[in-house]
Formats: sequence, structure tokens, C-alpha cells
Amino acid sequence: MKKIKFETNLKCQGCVDTLSIHINELDFVKDWKVDLASDKKILIVQGDSIDKNAIQEKVAAAGFTAKEKKSFLGF
Repeated sequence: MKKIKFETNLKCQGCVDTLSIHINELDFVKDWKVDLASDKKILIVQGDSIDKNAIQEKVAAAGFTAKEKKSFLGF
């Protein structure tokens, strides 16, 4: 299973609840969570074949932004 991380502008649990309506529409997403304790409010998405653009579109549809977070090695 693949895992992708995104930096977001989510601020609170209410934001996560709003996002859940949109993210849960994606069939390829098996699990996801947001680390609200981190400065970058990291969204972690897991699935077998992840469509990064679809995730970013769903985050935007919820009224937020998501920028893919690359590791320090660039992947």
C-alpha cells in the first residue's frame, strides 16, 4: 500500500470533518488522517493506486489547500 503526505491549511477538527465528506468519496483511499499537531497540518493518505490530483481536487472542493510533501531525498 502506498502512502502520500500533503501539507495543508487545515486548522481544526471541524476542518477535518469537512474534508472527510470529500475524501471519503475517493474509492482508492483506504485510510487517511491529518496530523493537526504538526505545524504543516500533514494529511496522510494510504491506498493501492493513489491519484494525487484527485486528492488535491477534493481538498480544494472542501475549501482547503494541499501541497504534496516530498521527503528530504526528493521522493
